[in-house]
Amino acid sequence: MTKNQKYLLIALAGIILSVLFTVIMYLCRTDIPVCPETDGVLSEFRYYFDEAKNEWVSEESSAFIGEDITAVRINDFSDLNVIEKVNYVPDEFIVPSANPLSYDYQTVSLKDFTFAKSGSIVIFLLNLDPTDPNFSEETKNLDGYKIGDYWKFSILLPKIFTASNVYVNSNLALSSGEISDYEFIKYNTSDDRVTVKHVSETERNVLELSFYTRREALSNQVITIHYQSDSETMTGLQDFILVGSSDAVEQVKVQYPVTFLVALVVSVMILFVLIVLSFLKKTKEFIAETLLMSGVMMLALANYALANVTSLPLFLSSLRYSANFVILGAAALMLSKNFPLKVRLVFSALSSAGFVPAFIFPYLSYGATDGIFMTVTVLKILAALSVVTLIFLPLITKTVLPPYLRIFSGAIVTVNAVSSIFILPTSEVLKYPPIWLYFALTVLSLLTVVKIIAATERENAYITANLNREVERQVKDIKSVISERDKLLQFLSHDLKKPLLSGQNYLNTLIEREKDSEQTKLLNIVKQNDKKVLDNMTEIASYAKLNYVAEASRSIDLCEICQKLYEYCSEDCKASGIMLKNTVDKKISVFAKPKGLENALTNIILNSIEHAECTEIVLSLRTDKNKALLTISDNGKGISPDIDVFRPYISENNPETGGLGLYICKNIIESMNGELTFECNEGTAFTVALLKA
Repeated sequence: MTKNQKYLLIALAGIILSVLFTVIMYLCRTDIPVCPETDGVLSEFRYYFDEAKNEWVSEESSAFIGEDITAVRINDFSDLNVIEKVNYVPDEFIVPSANPLSYDYQTVSLKDFTFAKSGSIVIFLLNLDPTDPNFSEETKNLDGYKIGDYWKFSILLPKIFTASNVYVNSNLALSSGEISDYEFIKYNTSDDRVTVKHVSETERNVLELSFYTRREALSNQVITIHYQSDSETMTGLQDFILVGSSDAVEQVKVQYPVTFLVALVVSVMILFVLIVLSFLKKTKEFIAETLLMSGVMMLALANYALANVTSLPLFLSSLRYSANFVILGAAALMLSKNFPLKVRLVFSALSSAGFVPAFIFPYLSYGATDGIFMTVTVLKILAALSVVTLIFLPLITKTVLPPYLRIFSGAIVTVNAVSSIFILPTSEVLKYPPIWLYFALTVLSLLTVVKIIAATERENAYITANLNREVERQVKDIKSVISERDKLLQFLSHDLKKPLLSGQNYLNTLIEREKDSEQTKLLNIVKQNDKKVLDNMTEIASYAKLNYVAEASRSIDLCEICQKLYEYCSEDCKASGIMLKNTVDKKISVFAKPKGLENALTNIILNSIEHAECTEIVLSLRTDKNKALLTISDNGKGISPDIDVFRPYISENNPETGGLGLYICKNIIESMNGELTFECNEGTAFTVALLKA
C-alpha cells in the first residue's frame, strides 16, 4: 500500500466513522415523551363585587381544551415529559389567575414559533377530572408522586429572553432581570415594586408544583410568564418545557451545565498548555490547534453560562452561534499548513466567513432573521465542504500530507458542523452527538500536540547526540594541534638554541682577538641580537612547557598565591635594592589556573625588577561586584600610554628590543576568563581581574 493510498484510507475512515457515530447515536437516543394535550371543557367561576351595580356578581367562564386553549393533565405525566404547546398573548401582560379564560389566547408550538418582544405565556396544568369514572384507578397510578395530601411534580422552565416574571396561580414565584415600566401591584397585590428600565437576565428555573389529592377539593395550577426582550430575534421561550418527578427534572437541570462545565475546563486546560508550549518553544506550530480549542472553549463557555444565570444572554448566544465558524476556520488553517500562503488565506477566510453574520444574528431585527439564518446555514455548509476539500486536496496537488491526527480532527469538525444544522439540541445533553464529537476533538488536539512535541524532542535528542560526537571529534583535533604546536615550540626553543649558543661563544672569541674598534662594535651588535633571539627562545620554551591552554580552571585562594609570590620574588627584590610588600591578608577565592596565574604574576614582578627602575613593589587586592582585582604596582619610571606593552616584541624603552613576556602573560590571564590591564600614575600598576568563586 502506497503512502497516498494509506492517507486516503485514513481520511475516508475519519469521515465515515464520524458520520456513523453521529447517525447511530441519533437513532439510538430515546426522546423525552411529549405530554399529550388533554381534552374537555375547562370552567372557572369568578365571584366579585361590581361597584357600578353595587352588588356581588357571580361569573362563569368556559374554554374548550384543544380549541380555545391548550392544557395538560397530571394523570398523563410520567417521570419526565415535554410540554410542547403553550397559550400565548402577545404584547400584553395578563393578570395571573384573574379569570384567565377570559383572554383570547393563541395556542402555539415551541418547535417553530417566534414570540413578540413582550407578552404573556400561560401553561395550564390540570388536576384529575373529578367526574372521571376511572378516578380511583387514576389516583392509584399517581401514588409514586404522592407526598402527604399532595401529588408533587416539578417543572423546568427553559431560558426566557431576556427578562421575566413568573407567577404560579396568583403568586409571584420568581423574577429574572427587570421588565421596563412594570408595576408588580397590578399583578400581585402583595408586591408594590416598580421596575423602570429593562435589565437583561436569563436562567433555567425549576418550580415545585403541588396538586391536592382529595376529590372534593381538586385544584389546578396555572403558570403565567410575563417576559420582555431587548432583541427581536431572541424572545420568549427558547426551548421545550419539561415536567415530571422532582428527581428526574433536577437531574436534567444539573446535567446540562455540568456537561458544559467539564467541556469548558478541559478546553481551557488544553488551551493553556498550547499557549505555554508555544511561548516556551517559541513556535507558531500550534496556532491552528490553539484556535480550535478557543472555538471549543467559546462554545462550552456560552452554553455553560446560558444554562445558569447570566446578564449577557444575547452576547453569549452570539458566541455560541459564531464558535462553530472559529472551529471550522481553525480546521482549515490546520489542514492547509503545507499549502502556499494564498491557498491558506482563501480556505481560512471561506471557513470563517460566517463568523460575523452568526455573531450579529441575535441583535438583528425580526425582518432580517430569515435571510441571515439562511446565509449562516449556507456558509456553514460551504465551510464544511472547504475543510473536506483540504482533507483530500494533498492527494491531487502532491503537497506534503498532513499528520493523520489532524485529518481525523478535520473530519470530526466537518461532520459536527453539518450535523448541528439538522440535529437540534436536546434537553438531555448527553444524548446530543455533537457534544461527544467536541470531546473527541479536544482529545485529538491534545494528542496532536503531544505527538509534535515528542517528535521534536526525538529530533533534538538526535541532534544533541550528533553534536556531542562532533564536539568530541573537534576537541580531539584541537588537542592534536596543540600537541604538534608544543613539539614545534620545543624544537624551536631547544634544538635551535644550540647553534646560537655556539655562535655566541665564537663571537666572544672574535671580540677578544679583534683589535679594530669598528669591527669590535659590529661584533657586539651581532652578539646583542644573538642574545635577544636566545632570550625569546627561552620565553618560548617556558610558554611551551607551561601549556596554559590545557590547564583547567578551579577555585583557588589569592591570599595563598600572593604569599607564594612574596616568598619566591623577595630575594630578587632585595638583591636589586627593591622593597616587596604583600598587603593581601584576606582570603578571596577565584576561578583560575594555578600554575598559569603564578607564572604570569611572577613574570610581571620580575619585569618590574628588571625594567621599572623602582624602589618599591606592592601587591594589593580589592573586589568589584563578582570580580577580584589583584594589582602589582611599582613607583618606577612608568610606561608611556602610547605604547601597547602587550604586543609581542614591544618594550617600554625601545619598541624594537621588546620580547614576549607580557604578551604571554596577557594570553595566560585571558585563558582563565580574566583580564590584564595596566595604568601609569607615579609608576606602573598591572591589574589582574578574575571571577570570584
